[in-house]
Amino acid sequence: MKKLLSASPLFLSLLAIAAVLFGAVDRASAQIPETFTNLQVLPEDIDRADLVATMRSFSGALGVRCTHCHVNRGATFADMDFAADEKPEKEKARYMMRMLEELNTRTLPAMENRREPPVTMTCKTCHRGQVRPFLLSQELYMAAHDQGADAATARYRELRGKYLQAGAFDFTEQETASVAQELLAEGLTEEAIALYELNTEFHPDSAPAWVALAQAFEQIGDTDKAIVAYERVLEINPNARGVQDRINTLRQ
Repeated sequence: MKKLLSASPLFLSLLAIAAVLFGAVDRASAQIPETFTNLQVLPEDIDRADLVATMRSFSGALGVRCTHCHVNRGATFADMDFAADEKPEKEKARYMMRMLEELNTRTLPAMENRREPPVTMTCKTCHRGQVRPFLLSQELYMAAHDQGADAATARYRELRGKYLQAGAFDFTEQETASVAQELLAEGLTEEAIALYELNTEFHPDSAPAWVALAQAFEQIGDTDKAIVAYERVLEINPNARGVQDRINTLRQ
């Protein structure tokens, strides 16, 4: 079978960079075989240090350990069966490696007026520490649909606590508001309001966040909560257009 990456100078240069970034081989990598079998994408003659660095880069990009793709037939790292193809994750990894090779060596170089130095796609470009490279909006939408408002809120807090500093997700108010707006349009008002409330919690000085929450309360007929939210808008921006008029209307 043809090794797709065997003649790629770009890929080999990335391996060399990875080797520098990830440093010396540790005790676990010392148990990796000196020779390798069943390499279907990586070059058959790949240097051992390059392979270790490549595997480490995969682990870091997805936030996983070796056993995510490889089979461990015992209790220690020494029992790893690196050549086994039993896990579907391993074939998925090969597919993604071929996809990156296609992007970096053929698709992107064909782009007109490409900047220099060119941007190179890596696993981390999309994954950023996640096994599944979903957007925050997608994570919240799935949680809201599958399990409801409490689950969506819990998922937001979980992801924010784990990934806020890593930059894996967009925690700006617009990202969350876009999901809430979509849920509101679908009639999932409880779920939408839960997300709007998260926005006001984590972006308390955002007038648009409070306006969106107030309008959602209006939609479900909760006048008192709508008024409270509108009043918060005026605290942030006393000159907010139309807000006082809306409060007056709701109080009638």
